Amino acid sequence: MLVKTCNCYTEQSKINPSVLAFEQELENILLKFAKRNSSGDGYQVKDDIGKRKLDFSKLFKEFKPRLQHQYFVEKLMQIGSFLYSIKAFQLAKFQCFTRYLQEVSSDFTCIESVAENNFQTFQESMMMIDDGGDVGDGGNDDGGNDDDGGDDGVMMIKVLYEDTMCSYELLTVWDPKLQNTDSVHRCLKLLKILMLTTQLALHQESFSWLVYNGTIHIYTISRQLMVTGRSSMILEYMLWACMCMEGSIPLLTLKYIPWRSTLYATVSLCYLDCKESQHAETFARRAMKKITELADIEEISTSVSTPETKAIFQAAKVKINVLIYQRVVFESRKRPKGLLRPKMRAPLREALHSNWPRNQTERLLADLFDGIAAQFLAILQTLGVPHRRTLQCKAPTGSIDDITLDIYPELFVAGVDLISGSNNGRLSHFDPEVHPSCIELSSASLLDLSEQGVDGIPLPFVVKFIKLAFSYEQWEVIEVILQPFMALLRTQAQVVQTPAYIMSLQLLAAMEPFFNTAGRKQKKGVTSNENTVNENSHGNKGNTSPADELLVVANILNGFSSELPKSSLPYVDVDMIIDATLFLWNRCKPYFQRVVSCNQESCRHVLNDKDCDKWLFILLTIDNVLHWSGLSDVDPVVAAEVALKLALVLECRASFIARANNAPALPKMPQVNEAVNFEQAKTEENAEAKTEEVQTESEPYKVVFPNTFLDLLYMAFNILESSVERVSEAREKMAKLSGGESVDNNKTSQNSPEAQEGRDKPQNCSKNDIDIQIIHLELLFNLTRVLAKLKSGRSDSEMTLGLDKTKSSSTMSRFQVESSKSQDTSWTADMVKRYNKLPLTRALLLMHITQIQDTASETAQQNLQECYDIIKKSQTQEKVLASRCKTHNSENAEAMAVPPPPILIFRSSSGLTLKPAPFKPLCQKKVYWYRLFGCSASGSNVKVRLNDSDLVGTGIEVPAGPNCRFYVTNLGEGERYVFAVAAYDKNGDLIGGGVGPTGQACPASHPMPMIMTWAYLTQAAYSCGVYDIARTSAQVLWNYFIPDENTSSDKHLSLPDGQLTLNVHRCDEKKLTESNQSLVRQFVQSVFISVDIAVQDGKLYCDSLCDYGALLPGQILRMRQCEKMLLVLQMSLWLNDNSMVLQCLTRCYGLIAPLLQLKIPSKPVLQ
Repeated sequence: MLVKTCNCYTEQSKINPSVLAFEQELENILLKFAKRNSSGDGYQVKDDIGKRKLDFSKLFKEFKPRLQHQYFVEKLMQIGSFLYSIKAFQLAKFQCFTRYLQEVSSDFTCIESVAENNFQTFQESMMMIDDGGDVGDGGNDDGGNDDDGGDDGVMMIKVLYEDTMCSYELLTVWDPKLQNTDSVHRCLKLLKILMLTTQLALHQESFSWLVYNGTIHIYTISRQLMVTGRSSMILEYMLWACMCMEGSIPLLTLKYIPWRSTLYATVSLCYLDCKESQHAETFARRAMKKITELADIEEISTSVSTPETKAIFQAAKVKINVLIYQRVVFESRKRPKGLLRPKMRAPLREALHSNWPRNQTERLLADLFDGIAAQFLAILQTLGVPHRRTLQCKAPTGSIDDITLDIYPELFVAGVDLISGSNNGRLSHFDPEVHPSCIELSSASLLDLSEQGVDGIPLPFVVKFIKLAFSYEQWEVIEVILQPFMALLRTQAQVVQTPAYIMSLQLLAAMEPFFNTAGRKQKKGVTSNENTVNENSHGNKGNTSPADELLVVANILNGFSSELPKSSLPYVDVDMIIDATLFLWNRCKPYFQRVVSCNQESCRHVLNDKDCDKWLFILLTIDNVLHWSGLSDVDPVVAAEVALKLALVLECRASFIARANNAPALPKMPQVNEAVNFEQAKTEENAEAKTEEVQTESEPYKVVFPNTFLDLLYMAFNILESSVERVSEAREKMAKLSGGESVDNNKTSQNSPEAQEGRDKPQNCSKNDIDIQIIHLELLFNLTRVLAKLKSGRSDSEMTLGLDKTKSSSTMSRFQVESSKSQDTSWTADMVKRYNKLPLTRALLLMHITQIQDTASETAQQNLQECYDIIKKSQTQEKVLASRCKTHNSENAEAMAVPPPPILIFRSSSGLTLKPAPFKPLCQKKVYWYRLFGCSASGSNVKVRLNDSDLVGTGIEVPAGPNCRFYVTNLGEGERYVFAVAAYDKNGDLIGGGVGPTGQACPASHPMPMIMTWAYLTQAAYSCGVYDIARTSAQVLWNYFIPDENTSSDKHLSLPDGQLTLNVHRCDEKKLTESNQSLVRQFVQSVFISVDIAVQDGKLYCDSLCDYGALLPGQILRMRQCEKMLLVLQMSLWLNDNSMVLQCLTRCYGLIAPLLQLKIPSKPVLQ
């Protein structure tokens, strides 16, 4: 039995079976979303996300032919508004608003395409949708008649609004701080769409509510761009928003004065951000004039002026006067050129005892503002330069004929006076400097208090004032107000933000000695632990080490990441924490600069220092805070470098302990049946616990690091593993910020030795991307080495590059440490199994195991040959994956029945980003939607089908267009997956009758620089004595950095008779500048290894002439190795590594020493 369509029933019929069935199905689907949203689980459930999107697609496809067109589009808009209200932005955009635009017009299939039109084209397109009939007033400002669907033009504007905001919300999910330039351009396109729609709505007075909503959307996007420092880009749109409010007569009422003043203030702030203070003042005065005119009209039109009316205009005038004061306070003090006047600046404490107002700055405050709150707001706004950070201290600068430098201290003096609670006369010298009312007003808004004319300053703004004083280097203000304010917080403040504020002020007090070069008297009680940090922290600096001063800051920063309550975290100034952490790292970096490996020579100076534990505790704090603050996502190279140096020192310390003990580090655990020993052990344990407790309170850095071999290795492993995860997350986030376009795969093919024909750097490759890849692989290399040591538990675990490496067969028994994961064999086995999944980490782990264990030469040869094969195979796979990332031209695409396999854009350890390849259907239908299907590649003859939508991100309908992307997440690390694409027309019908062909398998892992793995293999093979593999691997690095002899422009130094030619090798300068220093260092070491192997093979020792044959071939071999040493000398100088330069000169002298000793004439030796 066929169900009749809606056309068979009257419009008013309530028994339409199609409508009833549609409403019932729709109610069931929306009810699921409402339940999930109310339960707090959110609308995006990973295991169910694809199926729920299929429900909407199936519903619309089934009922669209059976419903009236007008009813269907109205329902699309209502469903989209509901999904938008519960923050299901992707569903609302893809399933509702995009479908609506496709239904009503073929010009608006993509929201970004609207921004490419001018107003005339846009108006003509809208007139084709709506005949321009009037609509009654929407009635309210939050959307008007949401249930009114009679006017297609009104609905179209509302859909454009909500679709635009959905695009903005989705954009901020991927790029919250708009760090990518493409994100900024897309935001500007969205602002252009909002400008066009509000311009269209201005033509009808009844659309005023649409104009008002449009200005709100413009302000929302513009404000985010202002925060990121792009005020010049959004100034045009904010001016347009102000014009819209002035151009719509219904919006000129008293009700909209607060919103108009907000827009006016935002425009003035944009001018100030653009360093156009004169334009800011002019626009602010114009805004004040407009508000005054409205006040006069309101006074004339009404017989009685109500307090509410006065409050509204007073609040608007306060906002504008604050901006006017920002410029007037400086411009009114400028003296004529040539007029010199000596600066008589009174001390701060003397100035505070004078009567208010003391100068012109304070007189302006008293004239323009009523109430302490408004005056303090003007001071904060004047001092608060945009994007000025607290710990990036610098005094304001001014010209000789300007007294700008005098105005800033006056502002701070006025601020201190206002904080004290009296601006008519000072309290006595011993009275408190901070009025207790700031605690009572801690939850109030300073702007609200200013608009009400209240005498009081909220607690957060006092903290902000102190930070500004620190930033402007006003040390007298810090000295006067910091101590009383902290005492007030400790004794009276009971609000949730108090711990954050106290620790922030403690950090400022600890950082002041590093910035206050003039010095100030030491105060007590301003550090994180008053019982431990005394005058020796900053006083008597001749008796303290640099680590002691930095340790004070480290203890406070450690409190932020470990001791601060979760309720106080939103009130922490993260930028200040980041700046303090980077300050610590800059002070520690020279101390750890020589730590480049875990051998003794690299870490000896650190471990022999008496303050070693202090430096390591500071470095550990830096590592923790970088992760806690989120800086590891922004700058993963710095965070990874900190973790790497810390882990190397801990690993080296573990090796020292292992060699020193050469026995189990702890005695056997007492037996349970021996009561006396058990009680004695328990007593000793309690005594040790009390000792550790006291030690933790006095010197916390002494109990952080363990004293056993395996525990130190376990700590190093945890640090490295955490850093690897953070770098992996950072690479994934950076790929999202770039719109999913990754350059990793391009660089992978660049780094492979087979790709020597294409040496040019990819256009989208950056030096920072290369550094991140190199540091990621370095972390994995060191992590697998530590894991190999934990697996073996041997004492002879240190690895060096020298031939004099001694291998001991004695093993170290595992330490019997209770409840230690480092002793858990199952945990170690699980870690080994985990890192054996990826071919690259399996090869690295096998290298380390071969180096650590006393394996026979044949076993070492087999293991390293397996590593060689794995690296070779991985290199080939990386090259194949890189070729799949190439974007094909859509114009040259051949017509096909089904879409081709998708193009891989980016891959990580947990997700893949793909996009559909260019597709021209044979049936000549237009593609409106794409769907991605995928499954695991494990098994034989794997093929993707239409029901393969179990992976998160598959089976979702994505509108076709230039920005069409598929994001597949929650994948298993190291697993391989295959994908295929299906295309759909406007009605949701499958094009071609099926899914496209299955693409090649994609591994869920980050691309790695394979050239670096050859360096690691060279070192491992050389250390184990497998010289064939070491020589082959070193040659791969040589071919990468040194151009071919036929194409290079090497210079030749030859004898007059032409008997011997000395080649001067030149490194590829472009490769050298693009490469990371770690990679260059590995290349230099590989050259050392290849030369040492050649010396041993040719017996080119320094104590013998050469081999036992003719002299000339031996001399030639020595000269050829000297050629390589000359290249290494140049690169060592480029690295600024003195030890490498000395090693290179020593090797060169050893090669030519026999010729010099025997006085053999040789022109190349002199050259």
